[in-house]
Amino acid sequence: MKILELIVSLLSPDYCLGCSAAGTWLCEDCTPVNDYPEMCHVCKKPSIGSLTCKTCATKSPLVALHVCYELKDLPKELVWKAKYQPSRSAARLLGDIASKRAPYLDPSDTLVQHIPTAPSRIRERAFDQADLIAAQFARCRHLTRVKCLKRLTYHHQVGSTRKERIDHMKNAFGATRAKDIQGKTIVLVDDVYTTGATMESAARTLRKAGAKRIVGIVFARA
Repeated sequence: MKILELIVSLLSPDYCLGCSAAGTWLCEDCTPVNDYPEMCHVCKKPSIGSLTCKTCATKSPLVALHVCYELKDLPKELVWKAKYQPSRSAARLLGDIASKRAPYLDPSDTLVQHIPTAPSRIRERAFDQADLIAAQFARCRHLTRVKCLKRLTYHHQVGSTRKERIDHMKNAFGATRAKDIQGKTIVLVDDVYTTGATMESAARTLRKAGAKRIVGIVFARA
């Protein structure tokens, strides 16, 4: 933790969104069980391990999408803290919780990449919450972090229709350091999955750049 963050935490500690106990945004007693049902993220039919089903595999570059919670109640409040307060410690807590939902991932074959936030949002928050979530996820799972995606378009997705989100995300990302991801499994990390347009676009970019498998990890699904 940086010195400035430490000072802020001492002067204004985090308080549990559930019971108001000091120390963290969600204490152990108030943290909901990660019980989001395992399903194919495209058709939403039950699927062991949240794998993309055979029927939908031709429609999506993601081999699986792992979700911790539905975007409501305390999980929604925590996402709000991370994105709109904004709180670095809340973002890291999202990554910590997400790390407990994900299946086993081979450290020798797996890289962790966040979905880059639009630069205007980063300027507003002074940090990229998805980057912090991914960094914490990688730290908890002892996986290697990479930054091999760059954002090429800067549309704000909040408030957009499904069609607008899909249109906004066409050719939204570019791959960098492609040699680092050749033949690797990439874990794409983000805070919220809404229509899937952003994650699908990012995943397609990485597959075209040579990644072997793309696994999505999100804290909540709207």
